[in-house]
Amino acid sequence: MENFSQLVNLSIESEINQSEEINKVKQAITNLINVELKHENGKITGSSKNYKDLLIIYENLRVKQNIAVARRILRKNIIKDSTHILYNKQAAYVKSLVICENSNESSLGPITITITSDNILNFIDWIAPRRKKK
Repeated sequence: MENFSQLVNLSIESEINQSEEINKVKQAITNLINVELKHENGKITGSSKNYKDLLIIYENLRVKQNIAVARRILRKNIIKDSTHILYNKQAAYVKSLVICENSNESSLGPITITITSDNILNFIDWIAPRRKKK
């Protein structure tokens, strides 16, 4: 994993549906990102200031070669100094990291990861670099 030299704030959340077990939702989240989680108000949330907590996602983007999709979504979702990306909760539970274009693509609702940085474009270039044309 390449180093990312700027400050970053990460937050993650997922709604818990009545049909879901809390521990299964927590497992789905920890299959994406390694942060301490809290359960409150019908949601599971977590946060971090360490970009290295994104190691699973960082490596998965490279292995599955879906960097271009992640890059497009992260850039499209920029608001001021933050962006977000959605992952399918059911797929994450079985360690398959599937990016969602919108929340409707995950029948039980997505896992939302929000990233805030003073230079969000640098962050996007780090996690999902532009592919060099051959």
